[in-house]
Amino acid sequence: MHFRLSDPPMSQCTAGQFVRALISFVGSQADELNFSDGDVLHVLGRP
Repeated sequence: MHFRLSDPPMSQCTAGQFVRALISFVGSQADELNFSDGDVLHVLGRP
């Protein structure tokens, strides 16, 4: 899966879309998801 410069920024992603992480993230809270750069994430909803 590749993204182009014309792909929408994360702020415009909606539920049901897939996104690829550009950086790794290690959550500091129990309810935060850890992921690595390159991981594909399925957006289930937005706050």
